[in-house]
Amino acid sequence: MLLGLEDSGSRMSRLGTGLVTRNDITSIDEHVRRIRAVTTDEVHSVIGRVLGSPRAVAAVGPLGDGSAALERFACG
Repeated sequence: MLLGLEDSGSRMSRLGTGLVTRNDITSIDEHVRRIRAVTTDEVHSVIGRVLGSPRAVAAVGPLGDGSAALERFACG
């Protein structure tokens, strides 16, 4: 994971995202601390919410009324 953060593009993206969304720059050590703090129970809770929720579809582009696209994904 840390190797992926070492390339300059990834680093600039991380720093820019932090400044734009939180007006803050989070260190790599802080990212690692936050990731390690996630518990198995928290992961299971998120899995339950995501897989137990009704489907959601987002689309970009001209779809007309969207019925045909929703039918393709068995959401209509």
